[in-house]
Amino acid sequence: MRPADNEALQVRQISPGVSGTLPTEPFINAKQASGLLHLSAKTLLRFARQGIVPAHPLTGKTRKQWRFLESELYAWAHERVNLVTSDPCLNSRRK
Repeated sequence: MRPADNEALQVRQISPGVSGTLPTEPFINAKQASGLLHLSAKTLLRFARQGIVPAHPLTGKTRKQWRFLESELYAWAHERVNLVTSDPCLNSRRK
């Protein structure tokens, strides 16, 4: 039995003795992901192809389609903010 495309997918817990299912995070497309990161969709797709941003390729008939997880994008963006170590005012100072 396959779930309908619009239903949220669920995974079973593997732990023995524990029953029930855990909801999974839905994938979002490039347009939705680009809105979260305030990037153009073209830039986001280029980053996905280059492996810069976390993305999941789906094979299509003519080209790859990319899907993204919000939690991974937020973690990636947070990591990028913390990597900035340069002083933004350094270039404006005169010696």
